[in-house]
Amino acid sequence: MENLYQFQTYQDGPEMAIAATTYFVETCAAVIAEKNKCSVCLSGGSTPKRMFKLLATDAWKDKVDWSKLFIFWGDERSVPQNSPDSNSGEAMRLLFDQVPIPKEHIFAINGSLDPIAAAEDYETTLETFFGDHEPVFDLCFLGMGDDGHTASLFPYTEILYEDEYWVKEVFVEKLDTTRISLTPEIINQAARIVFLIGGKNKADVLKEVLTGDFNPEKLPSQLIIRSGADVTFFLDAEAAGALELN
Repeated sequence: MENLYQFQTYQDGPEMAIAATTYFVETCAAVIAEKNKCSVCLSGGSTPKRMFKLLATDAWKDKVDWSKLFIFWGDERSVPQNSPDSNSGEAMRLLFDQVPIPKEHIFAINGSLDPIAAAEDYETTLETFFGDHEPVFDLCFLGMGDDGHTASLFPYTEILYEDEYWVKEVFVEKLDTTRISLTPEIINQAARIVFLIGGKNKADVLKEVLTGDFNPEKLPSQLIIRSGADVTFFLDAEAAGALELN
């Protein structure tokens, strides 16, 4: 199964963020022109923060038709939304509280619930929105940890083999916590998958994910990156440092 990769490399994080924000704006506009709406699945972590902050500025916010956007998340921590550790809470504070998006268009995972209940609740949310077929996000942003995880698909966790549910709780032993995550199959359904990856600590693992032996138990990002889906990478120079790119 051959993937089609597109690599966009930038000198540093701020430059990458501008490019990713431009991509967000242009892609949403194109999808809205075609379908009159656009569903976006977001990730947590440090790299998207710059994009959220840019989109909230006067220079960028008017470039998006927020009334046609529908926002989802790929994973969440088991914390209430007002916690600084909440993925959706951070996006709300940095972006969605600053722009005119209808609040009923924002579909956050409820981290205040028991993780099993939160996963069931979010699966129901997806079923209600997407109807009687698997969710197909128009645009899905992901990050990657220096252990090769993406969303909350961590190495050697049971969720990596999940093929029945769209959303599942996952106990992460090394963090001694339980998270809620979309399953690999659902992430791979997205029409456009984008990885935002920055930092020198990601360089070697990114090379291994892309070119090493296929071992998704160890490197869960391979379940997405080497699934056959088309994937676009926004990388800073440090994250791209181990790759041989033309």
